[in-house]
Amino acid sequence: MGEWVTLADGSKLFCPYPLEQRPLREEESEEPNSQSWHVALALASVLGFTGAHRFYTGKIATAIVWLLTGGLLGLGALADVAAIAASRWKAADGTPLRRRAAKGSLAAAGMAVGWAFVAWMTTAAAVALTALTVALMAA
Repeated sequence: MGEWVTLADGSKLFCPYPLEQRPLREEESEEPNSQSWHVALALASVLGFTGAHRFYTGKIATAIVWLLTGGLLGLGALADVAAIAASRWKAADGTPLRRRAAKGSLAAAGMAVGWAFVAWMTTAAAVALTALTVALMAA
């Protein structure tokens, strides 16, 4: 009666009725582009403050803003990591990023968000210590 269907992201879906009558889920309605979700997540995690992930996905104007502002002081970069990790990130042309397999993706997303948070906290601490040092030197 039903059948297992392999989706574009590699996951399987059980379809209890004929495939022709199956409504498309939102993430299935658009064909993913050639840009990798994993690469975007890695770039955002490590180089998010430079906007590398935005350059990679074709969002050039905001990538330049990220480059000039340090990823909006790290907060925008951290938000981007979370958006990519949650698969809410789309390329400049509006298509979702390609995601080969769901296995390990949740772990990769969690590590990326954790890494980005630690990097942001380290940067914030370094800026605070620099400001404190400058203030003490001026006194």
